[in-house]
Parts: sequence; C-alpha cells; structure tokens
Amino acid sequence: MTTPVTIQYKINEIIFCAKDISNATIINWMETLGTAVDYKIVPEGSNSVIGSSSKNTRGKLYTVEVAFDILEPKNKRNKRVLDVLVSLVALVSLPIGVLLVKKPFGFIQNIFKILLGKKTWVGYNLTTQSVRPLPKIKASVLPVGHFYKKENLNEMTLSRMNLFYAKDYSVYEDLKIIKQGWRDLGR
Repeated sequence: MTTPVTIQYKINEIIFCAKDISNATIINWMETLGTAVDYKIVPEGSNSVIGSSSKNTRGKLYTVEVAFDILEPKNKRNKRVLDVLVSLVALVSLPIGVLLVKKPFGFIQNIFKILLGKKTWVGYNLTTQSVRPLPKIKASVLPVGHFYKKENLNEMTLSRMNLFYAKDYSVYEDLKIIKQGWRDLGR
C-alpha cells in the first residue's frame, strides 16, 4: 500500500525519534505506510540510528561523528601548560605537599613524570572498555570519575564519562578534578 505522502514526495526512508514519539505511534506509522518505506529509529538520549531494511536482516547502527575537543591544538597546549604549572606549584610547595597527600613518594614521582611529559594529571578512567575509540592521551594520575564509588558506576557510565571528557574537554574541568583530588595526587 502506498500513501499519498510517499507518492508526492517520493519518501523512501523515515527516521523516528523515540524521545518524541511513543513506540505505539512508531509501530502504527510503520503498519500504515507498509513496506514501501525503510524505517530507522533514534533511541532516546543517543546519537545513533538503529534500523534494518528488512525483517530478515540484522539492523545497522549509524552513528553521528563526534568532534573531540581534546584534539584541538589549543586544548592540547593548554592541557600541557596546566600540567606543567600544577607540577611547578607542587614542586615549590613540596615540603607541605608531602605532608598532605596520601602517598608522598608517588606524589614526588608524579611531579617529575608529568614535567618530563610521561604522564598527565587528569585523564581517562582506564578500568573500562570504550564504546568508541577515544583520542590517545598520556596515562593520568586522576582518572575521570575518580570521586565516584566504583561499585555505583557501571562500565557504560565510566565509558560515557571518558567520552564526554574527550568530547567536551576543558582546562577548567581538569582544574576542578585536581582541586577535588589533591590528596590523591600521589596515586
């Protein structure tokens, strides 16, 4: 069955947004329009489209390309400058710092590893597998999600935190994490 809408505009594919349209409405439209049209569905809260051209074939996953702010040259430079500045402040205040951090020897090691460019103060949570490839950054002292109890965060949540960190990178976020986790800078 072909409807006037598909004839007049020669529509061959419809993409439904599950956030705005109920499942019942989506199914109703699919039944009304029939097999002359291909259907795709965007799940709520996703940047992906799920769909199949046939009930006998597996659905394909189409994703929106994500631009990672952490790859921007200015952000790479700013991240490195922040690492060096925090390391220099830590070095100058070392006599006090070793008394306040949980692992003083690790703190001293981290300062020099960061000054030598082998580590960064803030980075990915490495206890999780990422859903999509993330830009490579140095090993970090404080991972994203460090302050949440591990038992409350599942793999998907940790993976999303990594994704959002890379996608929406900000020096201010790094500063916030360092400020909150200064006692753990010796990890």
